[in-house]
Amino acid sequence: MLGGYDNSPSSGYLNDLWELVGTSWKAITTGSGVTPAKVNYATLSIDTQGNLWLFGGYGVDLHGNYGFFNSLWEYSLSTSTWSLKSGPGVAVTTADTTDAQGVYGTMHVPSLTNIPPAREGAASWIDQDGNFWLFGGQGNLAGWLSDTWEYTSGSGWAWQGGSKVFSSPNSSLCSGSSSPGARVAASAWTDSTGKFWFFGGYGCDSKGNAGVLNDLWSMGSNGSWSMAKGSATVGSAGSYGTLAAPASSNEPPARAGAAAWTDLNGNLWLFGGTTSDIWTFGQGNNYPTAQTLFNDLWEYKPASTGWGAGTWTWIGGASAPAAAPSGRAGAAGWGNGPAAFLVFGGYGVSSGSLNVTCLDDLWISTGVVY
Repeated sequence: MLGGYDNSPSSGYLNDLWELVGTSWKAITTGSGVTPAKVNYATLSIDTQGNLWLFGGYGVDLHGNYGFFNSLWEYSLSTSTWSLKSGPGVAVTTADTTDAQGVYGTMHVPSLTNIPPAREGAASWIDQDGNFWLFGGQGNLAGWLSDTWEYTSGSGWAWQGGSKVFSSPNSSLCSGSSSPGARVAASAWTDSTGKFWFFGGYGCDSKGNAGVLNDLWSMGSNGSWSMAKGSATVGSAGSYGTLAAPASSNEPPARAGAAAWTDLNGNLWLFGGTTSDIWTFGQGNNYPTAQTLFNDLWEYKPASTGWGAGTWTWIGGASAPAAAPSGRAGAAGWGNGPAAFLVFGGYGVSSGSLNVTCLDDLWISTGVVY
């Protein structure tokens, strides 16, 4: 687990790296050299060698400058060091035209001069060839993004699809299409076949409206998108169905910032999230309340996983803040066996009250059998 935000006066933005060993946390000391900035809502992926790939986020750099980032970093597990693969490594703002707005180049053509716009809350994954992929996010101060990027070592970034236009609920730029609309804080997975999936987020629907979404998308090997489940419009109430019973009509309610992980069988898991827009930078008064946070747990079986394939299953939890773990958004989640999982922190309801704050609780499931 890397970085994030702690709302205590002594901490703020973080870039510390931790490993969970059993039920105990171990702080990882990195080797000498450069390190990423202290950021929140960066996107993090792990390759087949166990190396970490970090992109973007919002926070503060080593020079004390605050802003959005579009730097790509790799952490080597074997050498315990970070290396800057792309981008300036420092905060950028709307005044930094090249870095803030990006250089798209020619679609599908990689170049070492291309660079995605600075952003937070994007979705990322690493394909079976070891290439890093990026979708959407909150693009600096300009709005949400729906662009897809691929980074190949030695060749640089290639813009693979989506729009270069920033979308905003305050303008006519929040327009829909047959591909995923612009959004921030979607939940993302890679299944057992290497296919990338993402769910929901806060952004634009097919009619150009802004809000929380519950659409589920997958990307094929050619970079094309396919919508598998959910509503094409914002604010869907979903359908819980019967606990532990998969059904084609089941759908999680619309949300953003839910924790996501893949189990050993390639099934997709989803926990928590919020209906509040906590990613619209500078808007204010958009922090979640106990009533806008979820603590429900869902499983989705891709077509390759057999019984119940292509359906959502409500596994447990509800929207009530008294249930454990409490409702939260932006938590970290990991698979821990065939159907067990771990969840850490997030911005949510503190134990024994309805106060919403940054959490540092760790929850470990005992497994799910049904």
